[in-house]
Amino acid sequence: MSTTSSNEFQHLAHLIRGIKTAMLTTASADGSLRSRPMATLEGEFDGTL
Repeated sequence: MSTTSSNEFQHLAHLIRGIKTAMLTTASADGSLRSRPMATLEGEFDGTL
């Protein structure tokens, strides 16, 4: 199991800051993909997406 450093969290937070829409994609049992747009929330980034 790897550990994630504070710098890596800060870098990820910088990359995703300002993104207003995200896509959630799931795979069905038959392998087909389905995507849904989702609005993002503003808040303090703790590493959880």
